[in-house]
Amino acid sequence: MLQVLRPFSPSRRFIPFFSVILIAQATSACAISGKSHDNTSLSDANPVANSLGSNSTLLQQSNKWAAKWQKNPSDAGIAINYARSLRAAGSNQKAVQVLQEASLKSPKNQAVIAELGKALSTAGQYKQAMQNLNRAQTLGKPDWRIYSAQGITLDKMQQYARAREYYASALNLKPNQPSV
Repeated sequence: MLQVLRPFSPSRRFIPFFSVILIAQATSACAISGKSHDNTSLSDANPVANSLGSNSTLLQQSNKWAAKWQKNPSDAGIAINYARSLRAAGSNQKAVQVLQEASLKSPKNQAVIAELGKALSTAGQYKQAMQNLNRAQTLGKPDWRIYSAQGITLDKMQQYARAREYYASALNLKPNQPSV
């Protein structure tokens, strides 16, 4: 029996790996500081991205942000950083819960809604992720990081042609951006 072999495609083999890298870059690129409430932007400094090291460091960061969040769960910046630390530690569902609560308190905060979309994508809830990322894009001026996250999510959904359209939109706003 003749078996037809498909040509080896290293790019397909590494798509999940590169998706994780792109998510990490997008997450670190759209950083948020401890600023409060609805004026939180997508480009503030990200203390979580600088701490991605050992598991003990991740746990320490997560505990630090958890304590801050317990004291002030209405602060959008704290909620975002707490959720990012949870995602970095692999607690994707808890990150989604934190961001869902933050989105109820700050329903028009582009950064919160975008981060919720990214967390949902990381948790494998792609349709809800796209809904939130689409919504985030309408809450402020178009943001290349959100377009990139939409492309990543569509790649995970194996909708490669649509994903390329979002990557192109991201590159139109931020030409030569290596994380796109």
